[in-house]
Amino acid sequence: MLAIGIAGMPLPDEIMLAFAGYNAYAGKLHIVPAILAAFLGSSTGLTMSYLIGRGLGYPVVMRHGRYFFITPEKLERAHNWFHRRGKWTLTFPIFMPSIRHLLAIAAGTSKMEMKSFSFFAYLGSFLWTTAFVLFGFALGGQFPMLRGRWESLSNQMHLIILIVVGAGAGLLLVYVIARKINRARKPRDTAPENP
Repeated sequence: MLAIGIAGMPLPDEIMLAFAGYNAYAGKLHIVPAILAAFLGSSTGLTMSYLIGRGLGYPVVMRHGRYFFITPEKLERAHNWFHRRGKWTLTFPIFMPSIRHLLAIAAGTSKMEMKSFSFFAYLGSFLWTTAFVLFGFALGGQFPMLRGRWESLSNQMHLIILIVVGAGAGLLLVYVIARKINRARKPRDTAPENP
C-alpha cells in the first residue's frame, strides 16, 4: 500500500508509517524489519513514478497525467522546481505529501540517470520512513493511552484503503468500458462512391 501511495494514490502514508512504529512498540512488529519494509515500499513507489516519467516522456505524462492523479499544473511546477534546485529535491521534499511522486516523475521525464536517481531518492525514502516509524514508536512509549485510539485508527485506515482501491478499480473499469463504447460508436470510414 505504501508503494502505490508514494506512486500517487491518495493514501495516508505518514499515518501508516507511524502506525507501524506503534505496532513495533506494542510488540506486534520488530522495529528493524518494519523500517526495512517501509523503505522498500516507498522506494518501489518512487521507482514506479520515475519509470512512468522516463517511459512515457514529459509530453505524454502532461497529456495523460490525470490517469495517475497528476494535473498538468502540478507536474509543471515539480518539473521547474526539479530543474532549478537539482538532485537534492529528490531527497528532502519526500516529506511533502503533494510533491514527492511528482518530483520522481519529473526526474524520469528529465532523463536523469537511474544511478543518480536511486542515490538521492532512496536516501530521502530511508530518512522519511525511518523518521515516521520511529515517531510512531516514540508515541507508543510516551502515550500508552493512545493504544485504543491506534486500534480504532487501524480500522479506519483499513476502510479507507478498501474504499480507495475499490474506487480506483471502479473508475478504471468505467474508463475501459467508455473507451470501448466510444470506439464502437465511431462511424467507419467508407470509400467514396463512384459518380
